[in-house]
Amino acid sequence: MKEVWRQLSIRNQTSNLSLVRRFVGELLDELALPPETRYQIILAVDEAVSNIMEHAYGTGSQGPIHLEVRAVPSSITFRFVDEGRTFQPATVTDPDLAEHFRAGKRKGLGIYLMRRIMDAVDYKFGEVNELTLIKRLGPTPHTPEAARGMKEDNLHARF
Repeated sequence: MKEVWRQLSIRNQTSNLSLVRRFVGELLDELALPPETRYQIILAVDEAVSNIMEHAYGTGSQGPIHLEVRAVPSSITFRFVDEGRTFQPATVTDPDLAEHFRAGKRKGLGIYLMRRIMDAVDYKFGEVNELTLIKRLGPTPHTPEAARGMKEDNLHARF
């Protein structure tokens, strides 16, 4: 797989979610990822952007969301930057899915899905908020091939 770098900047309007999905889908098509992996990544990215729109900016507030994507043969990294309110995803525990669905909840699974789909989820804040999602490609992390390819600077904290 070739190395690819792309970026997209949008305003926090829900009408831009389809633009983000199309942007990511076209990039993943270019990388020729398996359909299941492609759909999972699009879902995780959609959840990330939706969460930024809803929680960082809130209803009626305007602000930018910047997305940078870097794909290398071993992984694909999505970096989201916004100027909204900060958030501590480490404080969010995984939901009891049976109870969640029994209660008829339609929201509240974004971080859970990102954690399950992606191999690393990292959140930093300061002057801006930065969310990084990483999906490893190729050998699974538990194979000897993957272990030989991992370097300390490629490992990220997972919430």
